[in-house]
Amino acid sequence: MEYRHVLDPDRKEEICRCILLALPAWFGDLKAVRQYAKQAREQFFLCAMDGEDPVGFLAALEHSFVACEITVMGVLPSFHRRGIGQKLLEACARSFRARGYHYLTIKTLADTADSASYVKTRAFYLAEGFEPLEIFETLWNKDSPCLYMVKPLFELQGDYDLDF
Repeated sequence: MEYRHVLDPDRKEEICRCILLALPAWFGDLKAVRQYAKQAREQFFLCAMDGEDPVGFLAALEHSFVACEITVMGVLPSFHRRGIGQKLLEACARSFRARGYHYLTIKTLADTADSASYVKTRAFYLAEGFEPLEIFETLWNKDSPCLYMVKPLFELQGDYDLDF
């Protein structure tokens, strides 16, 4: 497996669209797939390649001088449970850490929505060091509550055991 930083906007859009269309349990809304693919054109983009075939990707947006958001990521179902998503996240975190960012964030479906697919997604992010920060009940729509998660890219320094 080879991991590449993709720069070509057309290629980013194509990879994003093709992989998301193969993941209907997560990305069943075709309008949303088109929107993710279009937005990926201008974002930081990593791709996992099996030979010349893209099998996974991650797109991220630099929001501020301290935080970047993973806007969308996906791995083809036949390549799940092989560490590809983990390696994409590690490469993303390494890249943003090297550029001085402090946090990596992600929005995903909250556990107040009934979705077996997203139970696995949340477990994956928790295992990768993301912490649930807040649930936005109506950010997307009332049937899709948004869980906002954050991962620090640097370990805290110093003694924070405060006595009051």
